[in-house]
Amino acid sequence: MRRKSAALAVFFAIALLVRDRQADWAVLSSLTASVGLAGKRAAVAAESAASRPLPLVVGVATHFDQGWPLDLVRRTRDLQIGIIRDDLPWGKGEPEPGRYDFDGGSAAYVAQSCGQGLKLLLMIDPHHAAYDKGATAHTPAAQRAYADYLNAVLDRFGSGCIEAIEVGNEINAGDSRLPAGVTVASAHTSLLKTVASVVKPRYPDVQILAGSSNMVATGFEDTLFAQGVLDSADGIAVHPYRDHPEGLEVELPRLRAAMHRHGRVRPIWATETGDEVDDPRMSASLMIRMLCLIAAEPDVAGLFWYALIDEPYFRNTGLLDSEARTKPAGEAMLAAKRLLLAHGRPVRVGARDRRNYVYRFGAQTYVIWGVPRPIHVEGNARNFDVRGQRLVGPLVAGPDPIIVTGADRVTLGASQVMADSLYQYAGPPWSYLARRATGQTVPLKIIDWNWTSYWGDLDLRPLAIGEASATPAGEGSNPLAATVRYTASVTTPASISACFTTGSHNDGLSIEIRHNNRVIHQAILTDRLEVKALPVTLKTGDRLDVAFGPNKVFDGDALTYRIRILALGAKTQEHASCA
Repeated sequence: MRRKSAALAVFFAIALLVRDRQADWAVLSSLTASVGLAGKRAAVAAESAASRPLPLVVGVATHFDQGWPLDLVRRTRDLQIGIIRDDLPWGKGEPEPGRYDFDGGSAAYVAQSCGQGLKLLLMIDPHHAAYDKGATAHTPAAQRAYADYLNAVLDRFGSGCIEAIEVGNEINAGDSRLPAGVTVASAHTSLLKTVASVVKPRYPDVQILAGSSNMVATGFEDTLFAQGVLDSADGIAVHPYRDHPEGLEVELPRLRAAMHRHGRVRPIWATETGDEVDDPRMSASLMIRMLCLIAAEPDVAGLFWYALIDEPYFRNTGLLDSEARTKPAGEAMLAAKRLLLAHGRPVRVGARDRRNYVYRFGAQTYVIWGVPRPIHVEGNARNFDVRGQRLVGPLVAGPDPIIVTGADRVTLGASQVMADSLYQYAGPPWSYLARRATGQTVPLKIIDWNWTSYWGDLDLRPLAIGEASATPAGEGSNPLAATVRYTASVTTPASISACFTTGSHNDGLSIEIRHNNRVIHQAILTDRLEVKALPVTLKTGDRLDVAFGPNKVFDGDALTYRIRILALGAKTQEHASCA
């Protein structure tokens, strides 16, 4: 059985937090903003475009501190990677208060990496058994000791080798050891102030990264920004793990907008990116898509793939296998370095038609994916797949990117896919609602919280909708269905194809498709459900509502979804909405 996705796990978390009454919804309410999303993204993009683009650092996460063989340092250079992210634990480098030891042990990789010309982003967790009982450093003495340790690291290895320090790791997960009255946000903010006052005067060129969060946790970061962390940090670290990178073009501008509201925009560093996949070949596609989406954001300064070699919970994402042989993700990294990043940052072109993603690197290099449609190329072009292998013959866009180099012009042909809920997430022709048992619908808005942002309403929790995951609320006798709506822009015969999966271990979820107010399909989802080529005749302004509700019992219900609206008679492969 396929593993539960990272996105679906978030929606299970929302549902279970509410069921168990563990969520602090008062805090969540204070983080919610009613947003005119398209206008805000346009304003943020215009401001970014007017500013000077940041240099982009592309590296890889490693675990030499955990005993990886040091000969992998050389293989990192073979992959044309000039910077790695790893740990240098406080407790190991300072075995007892005031005594530092960087000879051998976990620090050996730092010396070897620096000696071979690699730069490092060091994640240094502010926990030490000798200070504050092992909790996040929150007293002045412990925070000063942490800052002194950072100086000791830099004194030993030099700012020419250490590019940046990430203060903590995924701190939005919390720290239950903190005493009453001390929050993660308050401890982190005061720690950053101490680090800025102690480290930056001696090492002004070393980037101090704050707010390290699992996923793009804009609501959590907003609490840090409100307490002044932007005054002390050089950048904000996020870990955008996700099954589909599509949607990051919505989330990253929201993070930037949150900084803007607090008066200071800092560079964003994606210090861990990727996700576990079922097949190593899928990692190559995921990497190139994620690279385009993240690197196109002008305020992103760093992107680090996870990881150099496979990890137990990331078995198929490594650039190298256990024998240090290059895997598909490694081939994709080399292709990105050779074909794409040599031309600088990408820009998205033709974004008005959001069914496809088209990114241009430099003047003549393009990356294209999305709904199936012909790709027409003019000029003396060469075409490659995501692993840098040559493609010959007619080009057709699909879920895996195609790289086109040397093109004078690239255009896309017609597609029988009229709309796609993933590629067109968070904008027309899609909208997001809650549907009550009475038939009343409530428009939803984007909510930023401690994890990935979603469409919801604080009064209707735990109902939530993301780019590919959702959870309903209520019970079978009084359901509250999470609803994804398509609004037709033309009059035409069409069909609906959709795919739904769930990992819920209860009585399932209710799936209902309505054309305006008429039910045209009903089913109960218990594992996997597909709807293929359901015919419907649309008129301009018609609504197609796909509603996900509880069956008889709500118990942490959550599902993944993908919906496509197609021209009637579309080819069989164009209905593959689960891809």
